Amino acid sequence: MGSSVVLMRTICFAVFLGWLLVWALIPTKVYKNTWTPKLNNKLNSTYFREQGTNLLLFSFPVMLIALLGCVYLHLQKKPNKLQSKRKMRSPRLFFSQRPVLVMAPLGIVTAIELTIAVMFVAFLIWSLANYLYVSFGHLHMHKAGEKV
Repeated sequence: MGSSVVLMRTICFAVFLGWLLVWALIPTKVYKNTWTPKLNNKLNSTYFREQGTNLLLFSFPVMLIALLGCVYLHLQKKPNKLQSKRKMRSPRLFFSQRPVLVMAPLGIVTAIELTIAVMFVAFLIWSLANYLYVSFGHLHMHKAGEKV
């Protein structure tokens, strides 16, 4: 039973990394010019139409991880009362759990939470900038035969 639990955790982690990779590749030219036509040809169905590709790429991995998570929780051993007590953590990791910011609307924010929030905002800015860069390359606001 232990090896199947490790296998499920590995599969969930690989699916999650692949899903993040798809999100990172969306605003690039490779996705727009190479992947999108191929995926639309193979995944265009009569029921979902043009939304079938987006549905498969964005919601199916999350649903698969949720399903595997349910199976994982079912297969995982139940902890004894002695094992459920808090384990001692190494002192090297204490810095990441100390409060860094305490504000009324946010509550207590640790260093890890703050770092993840900053990385998320940086990813959003990069994604928007790359999307605009790729999209402005395909604007055709001139008349046919006019030099640009």
